[in-house]
Amino acid sequence: MESIKIKGYFSCSFKKADKDVVKYFHSVCKGLDIEGINVDRGYSETPAEKARELISESRALIAIATKRTETTKGKFNMPDAVNNEIAMAFGLKNIILPKNQTSV
Repeated sequence: MESIKIKGYFSCSFKKADKDVVKYFHSVCKGLDIEGINVDRGYSETPAEKARELISESRALIAIATKRTETTKGKFNMPDAVNNEIAMAFGLKNIILPKNQTSV
């Protein structure tokens, strides 16, 4: 029996240092028949405009929140784009599936 494919917006960092963790979760999504889409290629719209469109067309947002600036001891910010895309999904009342990276 074939599973139902789900389209999910895959919010993640494009930094080289985050490549392995992003690839790992992208593979998990693929194994679960979740098509992870994002603004990883060129579009005629701005990245923010295209992200909003893709998020609104998706069933869920998968957020890969890799570490950025340390705010307090052991607490870190996530990439700005991931934070903004979570806010867009929340505003659109979309399901948000988070993953916090606690260690590298």
